[in-house]
Amino acid sequence: MGEQKLLEFNLQYAVLCSLIPPNTSNTWIKLFSNFGKYAYLCVLYMVLLPFLYELYLAENLKITDYSLTIMNAGCYICSISTLHFFIRNGRNGRNLVEHLNKAFKYRTNSDIVQIGMREENQRTKNITQAFLSLLTVGVLSMTAIPILMKGRMLPLPGVYPGVDTKNNTLHYIGIYTLQAMGQMIVGQITSASDTLFITTVLMTSQQLLVFGADICNCLYDALLQHGVNKEKVLQFREMMHDARWSEDTEERINKDRIMTTIRSEDFKVRVLHLLTKYIKHHQEILEFCKVMDGYFLPLLFMKMCLSMFYHVFMPFSMLHSKQLGLTLILAQYETCAITELLVFALAGQTLINKSEELHRNIFESPWYMCDVNYQKYILMVIMRTGRTTCVSVGKLVPMSLALFLWMMKTAFSYLAVLRQVTD
Repeated sequence: MGEQKLLEFNLQYAVLCSLIPPNTSNTWIKLFSNFGKYAYLCVLYMVLLPFLYELYLAENLKITDYSLTIMNAGCYICSISTLHFFIRNGRNGRNLVEHLNKAFKYRTNSDIVQIGMREENQRTKNITQAFLSLLTVGVLSMTAIPILMKGRMLPLPGVYPGVDTKNNTLHYIGIYTLQAMGQMIVGQITSASDTLFITTVLMTSQQLLVFGADICNCLYDALLQHGVNKEKVLQFREMMHDARWSEDTEERINKDRIMTTIRSEDFKVRVLHLLTKYIKHHQEILEFCKVMDGYFLPLLFMKMCLSMFYHVFMPFSMLHSKQLGLTLILAQYETCAITELLVFALAGQTLINKSEELHRNIFESPWYMCDVNYQKYILMVIMRTGRTTCVSVGKLVPMSLALFLWMMKTAFSYLAVLRQVTD
């Protein structure tokens, strides 16, 4: 592909966050990348272990502190699992993006309708930057709020044996710095992994439109290649889309000898060759969707489970918290968590909508003007596009807005039950 590579910005960002290995033969760069991964893991484990120790001392905890500790432990376990996933499968992530660039077209082959990937590529770049900005601002503000409050509050709960953050200033600064670093690393890992999934799904959605435009304009492109004047082909296309078909319309088509061209043997061979070429492209898209679904399966399932976990314990902690600083931190946590889940659902819903739109557009294309062999091929395409293309969560349900609403409804139902049990 001679154009700009798709998802190059996301790939570079994932490399910067040590999720994807750099594509270089330089030994020092590889060592630095590996050092970054394991340094991140060390910091995350050092922040996580005090949560687990505090849960071990659960008999001394209030219900609010207990739920807050469980929530933070779940967050860090998810980030550590994500980092371990990319340590083992980072190379496959790079291969996935390379597969996308090899299988996807940058624009339609059609001279009638031009649909390309350039605008979508820029849109995914903007989404990545916005997502990164949201999480960075959220993490920095959640880290800074405890400084502004009275007393020596820490960004996160946890019990550090032998450390006195209340009376020893050096201990307080050291633990505060460690937790701030942990929060920044969690933000980086989350934004890089999330945007890689979101942008890959959006790119796949746009590619379905590119394929649909090629199929719907296959007849018109074959006419152009056969030597028919472009202006006449455009007029013919307008008449085919005009619901007010009349005898006058049929006379105009016959006058331009377009139907004679369509019935010629040379044209039948040409249009069938174009169609088989586009069908092969569709098969490549479907193969990529299968690879993409398999690659993101463990990450997506883990994210959805954690999100359900979040939306129970975070509101619960907010409702029982009597500290303003803690309430503000939890409110920002909840805002980020809902935004993340909603963006995931919107990306999945976009893929479903574009898949259904593709099915309708192909059915409404002028396939009935071509010969029987062409119609048989189109029938197979219509049957295949009738099965919605989607990204599944644990091979159970498709990622969609319906799933988002169900998860929010279920989470708040569990929250109501938890409040009744604890009150």
